[in-house]
Amino acid sequence: MAHAPTESIRPSHWIVLPGLIDQHLHPILGALTLAVEVIAPEDWVLPDKSYKAAMTPEDYRTRLKAAVDSVKDSNDWFFTWGYHGLWHGPLSRADLNQLSATRPIAVWQRSCHEFYLNDAAITALGVTEDATKFLRRRARHPRPRRPRQGACGGRAANRGRPRGSRQETDVLPEPD
Repeated sequence: MAHAPTESIRPSHWIVLPGLIDQHLHPILGALTLAVEVIAPEDWVLPDKSYKAAMTPEDYRTRLKAAVDSVKDSNDWFFTWGYHGLWHGPLSRADLNQLSATRPIAVWQRSCHEFYLNDAAITALGVTEDATKFLRRRARHPRPRRPRQGACGGRAANRGRPRGSRQETDVLPEPD
């Protein structure tokens, strides 16, 4: 290589930068963590606040309950990010309903690809059984995919009602 021919290019009006391609970037995560309660399996240190890790299901549920209870207006939405079933155990719509029957609660799974909602959130979003019919059709003819950690139960367990958890792939209509 020391004796390989090289060519230097020094254009005066061009800038050459290395290309960086990130195949799985969540740019919203930076803004999100500044605006919501973070309850994650690792510590998060932000410019104005730090969040200690919640490493067990008990720790997660204790922190989640305290965070929901700390919101003054019981009708305000409560958003949190960082839940992960491997550390925090299963989470269901019924679990969130126990925290509040009136306040909409949205738990954004750590991967940013799934939400868990209580009944108040489902109602506030206008999600109905009719609006999720294509999901039940998909359940009868599923596409192969990996099992989801902490899923909220199938259609039978919820008697056809929206089950309270949604992955982004669940809300995309199937091609005809």
